[in-house]
Amino acid sequence: MSNNKATAEQRMKQIDQAFVGQPFWSLLRVYVGFKLFDGQSAVEGSQTGRIKSAKTWSLKQLLSIFIRKKYLFIGNASDLLVVNGHVSHRLFYSTIKMLGESNCNVLLKGANRQAAPAIYGSLFVFEATSFVLAQILKPFIYFRYANLRKKLLKFHVDLNVSQIISYHVAAYWLWKSHFCIGKPKQIFLSDWYNAFQMAIIRAAKEAGIETIEFQHGMLSPGHYGYFYYSREYDAQFNADRFFCFGSHFTRLLASKSVYRPEQMVVIGHPTLDLYQRQSAIITTEKQIVLVTLQDLILDQTLAFIQKTAEALPQVEFWLLPRTKVPQILQSNVKVLPPGKFYDWIQQVNVHVTVFSSTAYEALYFGCPNILLNIENYAVRFMDDLIRENTSTIVVNTLEEFVGALDSVSALDRQSVLKSAESYFSPEHQLQLRKYFQPDRPI
Repeated sequence: MSNNKATAEQRMKQIDQAFVGQPFWSLLRVYVGFKLFDGQSAVEGSQTGRIKSAKTWSLKQLLSIFIRKKYLFIGNASDLLVVNGHVSHRLFYSTIKMLGESNCNVLLKGANRQAAPAIYGSLFVFEATSFVLAQILKPFIYFRYANLRKKLLKFHVDLNVSQIISYHVAAYWLWKSHFCIGKPKQIFLSDWYNAFQMAIIRAAKEAGIETIEFQHGMLSPGHYGYFYYSREYDAQFNADRFFCFGSHFTRLLASKSVYRPEQMVVIGHPTLDLYQRQSAIITTEKQIVLVTLQDLILDQTLAFIQKTAEALPQVEFWLLPRTKVPQILQSNVKVLPPGKFYDWIQQVNVHVTVFSSTAYEALYFGCPNILLNIENYAVRFMDDLIRENTSTIVVNTLEEFVGALDSVSALDRQSVLKSAESYFSPEHQLQLRKYFQPDRPI
């Protein structure tokens, strides 16, 4: 029986070792990881949201899932769509452009027509059908795998095992039948670690279709979607290839991850290629700190920054929200509109966050990082950056923040730029072309 006072990492290791070899464990452990991560798990099955989404789509877009094209792109709306003028996933878009839009069927999960481009379709038909089939399967799945839920409860994790497995199995059968009628050459996914996407991958592998996942943010041993403590992993659930930003991530994934070195392809970062890679030019004498906020730990971050801003009135703090826009009345605190990180980061001296992937991107622009170790999130999820990058400092207290601010402010910005070279490979379009068109002259 697990010690409930153990850290999330210790508990995950205990659970992984106890469940290795269990049916559907490679699927369930992702949801267990999210439970340990923030106390909840986004279990598939909220039909109300799907119905609301479906009403905004045209009939043609709803039925576009039955269109047969050479390439199939599956994306989560939160990763892919334009938000406040900022494209969230240019790697997805740049690949579509490389392969030709007319050759690609692009389907979004959890989106609505108001937010999605007109050429995109919806996964609603298969999501809803999977949900209905799952309700039929659920009683049988419940009795078949009731022992898994009981065993997890011994580790103080309450997971709706039957709901997750039922939804996954239903989606798997649906996609397997779909690929029997016709199949694309390749399938691209913005992520793989949920019951629906894992069903697509399983069915595609059985049909002989290559699946490719795009890196879409931060990767670290604290990300339970990718890193495992057990020695075994059921590879039927993850993609055949993983497109990543730079060599750092291939090295990071090489140990205890779902991907082997030969599956990883360094493809660069298309958004950063649009910017001239040089140190940001600071035109003000006042020290400016950009704070990238995250919804999960928003209140704790705001409390820390407000206290810090009071102690450092000579420093200006710019807060960049993700979705939730805070209201703060302090003379040296400015709340920015969400989005446009790459523009804001070039106007500041220092970047602050907890565990956002913007910490890697800040270094690309010669901007050093201070990571706020709120509830140990920074250490858990940015450990590689903390250990290997001297331009990044982690802090726990206000006093440590003041010292770190002095230290990173004294850094040579060219050395900060150099420290980012392994995170983002240059010439993304060239890398992409080498993979898809290896015989084409460069």
